[in-house]
Amino acid sequence: MSTLTHAATPSCISPSAISSHQVVSGAYDGIVRLWDLRSVKGAIASFKAWDGEKKVLSVDWKRGIVGVGGEGGLEVWKVGENNS
Repeated sequence: MSTLTHAATPSCISPSAISSHQVVSGAYDGIVRLWDLRSVKGAIASFKAWDGEKKVLSVDWKRGIVGVGGEGGLEVWKVGENNS
């Protein structure tokens, strides 16, 4: 059992389609975080959607592309996946 710590209320999570160890999550602080579940001391990367001023309400991750939806609209990012 582990905890993925967010500074604000987490709103969504999506697993990697390639790696069972990676997930991406979004929160009400407008930050999307990339996690490796083998080490949950902190996110391995984080990204501000809409300059961190709007809530992230949905994330989806397929084939290295992360779609982020929320109060600021829709953003699409390329995020590498590691299948090891």
